[in-house]
Amino acid sequence: MKRLVFLLLIITLGLFALGSCTGDGSDGGSGDNSGGGSSDSGGGDSGDSSGDSGSNEKYTVTLKVSEGVTVLTKNPVEVKSGFGASFQVSLGDTVAFRSLSAGSYNPTTRKITLQNVTADTVIDFVCEDVGYSTLYSYNYEMHGTRYDTSSVENGMTGAGTLITVTAGLASREFLGWTAGGEASSDNPYISTDRSFTFDLSPDMVDENGRLFLYANYLDENVYYYNANGGSINTASASISDKDYYTATRSGDVLRVELREDYYSQVGAASLFWDDGSFGRDGYILTEYNTEPDGSGEGYSLGSKFPLNIEARMLYCIWSECTEASAFEYTELTLPLPSGVSADKAPHWISEGALITSYTGTDSKVVIPDKLGGKPVIGIASGAFTDVTEMETLVMGRNILAIYDGAFVGCTSLKRIYYPDAVYYVSNDSFDEASFSGVTDFYVKATMAPRYSTADGSFALKFARLLSTSHKPRIIVLAGSSAFQGLSTEYLEALLDGEYAVVNFGTTRTTQGYIYLEAMKYYADSDDVILYAPENSIYMFGEPTLYWKTLRDLEGMYNLFRVIDASAYENLLGAFREYNTGDALDPDYPLYEANKEPRYMRDPQSYGDQTLRSNMNEYGEYQLGIRANYAEDMPEGTFKDVYEITLNEYVKSIKEGAFSTANPALEDWQTSEKWCKFTDARYKDNMNRAIEAAKESGAKVYFSFCPVDADEICTEAFPAIGEWISAYDRLILDTYSFDGNLGSSGDYIFAHQYFYDNAFHPNDYGRVWRTYRMYRDLAVLFGIDNPHNFNSVGFNYEGCLFDPVVNGIPLYTVPWLEQ
Repeated sequence: MKRLVFLLLIITLGLFALGSCTGDGSDGGSGDNSGGGSSDSGGGDSGDSSGDSGSNEKYTVTLKVSEGVTVLTKNPVEVKSGFGASFQVSLGDTVAFRSLSAGSYNPTTRKITLQNVTADTVIDFVCEDVGYSTLYSYNYEMHGTRYDTSSVENGMTGAGTLITVTAGLASREFLGWTAGGEASSDNPYISTDRSFTFDLSPDMVDENGRLFLYANYLDENVYYYNANGGSINTASASISDKDYYTATRSGDVLRVELREDYYSQVGAASLFWDDGSFGRDGYILTEYNTEPDGSGEGYSLGSKFPLNIEARMLYCIWSECTEASAFEYTELTLPLPSGVSADKAPHWISEGALITSYTGTDSKVVIPDKLGGKPVIGIASGAFTDVTEMETLVMGRNILAIYDGAFVGCTSLKRIYYPDAVYYVSNDSFDEASFSGVTDFYVKATMAPRYSTADGSFALKFARLLSTSHKPRIIVLAGSSAFQGLSTEYLEALLDGEYAVVNFGTTRTTQGYIYLEAMKYYADSDDVILYAPENSIYMFGEPTLYWKTLRDLEGMYNLFRVIDASAYENLLGAFREYNTGDALDPDYPLYEANKEPRYMRDPQSYGDQTLRSNMNEYGEYQLGIRANYAEDMPEGTFKDVYEITLNEYVKSIKEGAFSTANPALEDWQTSEKWCKFTDARYKDNMNRAIEAAKESGAKVYFSFCPVDADEICTEAFPAIGEWISAYDRLILDTYSFDGNLGSSGDYIFAHQYFYDNAFHPNDYGRVWRTYRMYRDLAVLFGIDNPHNFNSVGFNYEGCLFDPVVNGIPLYTVPWLEQ
């Protein structure tokens, strides 16, 4: 009997509670803060407290709920300062949770919790009547790339749950979201928006209560080769030894599907080099093209191919070989060069034919791969003498030697298809009459890559340039001050994602303006190009090429297709250094010699480009030691080998080896080690490249590189304000840029923000340089309320933000507005 009375009492109390805690959630009772753990009966929650349990101050927490929601526990409640409050709610059968203004909500237990209460608080618990039962759970899964995100984790999810999915792989054109599988004629897109918000309704799931949502991108990492009259050799290394793709042959077509981890990092295909994957008797493979007759877009063998375009079929373009009767030849024995091992040069051919004479009159001369059954591996001195009819020269993949004087008096020559594996070559292989008129110098890869991971692999930056063409871009062309001192991710966040940033930071001792000239073809009218050179004449118009420039171009030989080869000097000599390490100019400083030429390096795969030591996915240098101010670096880290002139003087190509015993400050105007970028030789070359870039329709600005204030030459200091404005004006007066982005003075930073030299910011300096560039872009774009330096968060790889005191950075740079 006693048990029955007790049960009736409990039921009565429960009904009373239900009747007094519904609708708008009003309740005249008071909370209980006498201690104890969290309780579904409401009130104080000492278990959630992070404050002082000895405080007597109390606050009121009120829960406001939408129609259709019942509060099952005491509401409002009164809690001690620092304690927590919780509420138990019940939702109507067709009501779904939408948002909560404070605290957290567990949809499984239907419990709302607010921790560490320090003020009177009103919690808005917003729900919506969705018109269908929310009592069920469905199996939800989002299928996409590792860059795609969902606001709800995969698994059993309550009906009516609001879900936001975002297609985050910016390098590929997004097509839309589909349910149940990839898009097809029978499975149309649910939405084509990259960011798509929906509620998990019965209409969204299949008959088994499942929603498998798929992110669809253009053609999913797939492209095709068409042999186009030739044959496919499935035993070739590119096909049989594949490591970052799968290749499937169907007749004359080869389907290539890139591995997701490769494509998501590289963003473009690396086309097969000429290893015999495709062959055709009596023909030489010259390029791949989007049209079978060669009238479409052409791509050099071994270059990058964008997959964010519709034309995914690449046709082999063949050049018919010149009749064998037009050539005279003899046998040639060509042993492996000294120091080169067979495993490093598996393509080397030691026994073959040497062309000694050409007697034809064709305007297009295509040297056969074989003569008399022997591979053609060399061209002798005098072989092509006074061949004035020849306008185009195509060389096959077997050629390893072009001896001095091989081409003399070939005055009509305009275009050359050049194999990159040639070992013996020099500037004298073609006399001036034969080479001075060559404007089209098409390089094709005839050996496996060797520099896939060198200095961050510049081919990756080219791939990013191609893969971001679907949106406006900020294209930064610079030396290592950008490679080491710019954050793509941070700058994109500051620009609110409206621009893709391409950091083409290379090195200051390579022809950065070669990329500027190439922007004529690769930039678009809605792009902004920023040229930010360091003080090296290589960046300011020096036309003498050398091995390092070619190293940077390996894997993106397509750039040769869009520049004027006749504007550059030492082209063949640079290829000699590139492959052999043998510099033709004995005055080249030793530190610039190619100590590890291609023939001394192990063959690599283009897939190795994903093995990016000390580099992030944007091609930016990352190193743990950089996470320090300069004064906290290990002794000897900073090398005092540069000084900043910020005038017309820049380092020449013979600046000399770095040496702290011979500080350049003492000889900064020595003509042997310094030169003036205002001289016509350099200025005219730069302006030619600038004007070429402008033809794309993009705006082209000069941007100043970051410099260490401690390394500025003393001549600058007597009137520093006048000196800065004079340098800014000098740039405007010398070059045809659309203007300067900011001022040189804005990029002079304190020594503490540098890593190992006067141009390389550390991780703190990377933030300031990036933010300074953003503020200048904000002025250019007319942004009225630009972000503060830390208002878009702190979580960017390689970025460290100065500590902030009362909203102001602990350390400041001169231009920072307080």
